[in-house]
Amino acid sequence: LTSFSTSEMNKAIQWSCQQIQREDAINHGKGIASAKRLLQYLKNICLHPDDPKYRRLRLGNRIFQEMIYNTGARGVLLALGFEELYGYMECGPGGGRMLSHERIQQISDAMMIVNQALKMMQVNHDSVVLAQPDGADGFGRDGFGHAGGMNL
Repeated sequence: LTSFSTSEMNKAIQWSCQQIQREDAINHGKGIASAKRLLQYLKNICLHPDDPKYRRLRLGNRIFQEMIYNTGARGVLLALGFEELYGYMECGPGGGRMLSHERIQQISDAMMIVNQALKMMQVNHDSVVLAQPDGADGFGRDGFGHAGGMNL
């Protein structure tokens, strides 16, 4: 169980979501993919609170490494009390016991914060206008012919 207060946990999750948004600004689409994958993991935990396999995320999984572990999404998991144990990131309790209602609520609250960040990234992507500079011919040149041919 996380040793953060609810307020501290939410601040840590919000900060981690800001990091995901920064990563998305640098690498267009990476933050969106990361947030979507994180939401899927958290959703599975909430839908199956009695099944420990959904609370154990294998560190050696390439997709987990690229989309969660090496991004701001890992901060969300750490804020929620996930721990690295024996090649996994795990969310307790151990021993196959069911998650408490309080833990499920914390994960659900985190999902809302991540989803808000996801929506902001999607809006930012939709509002980006990819336009050629004035006078360009569509190939990055200003009146110098077309690709594959010369305009003499």
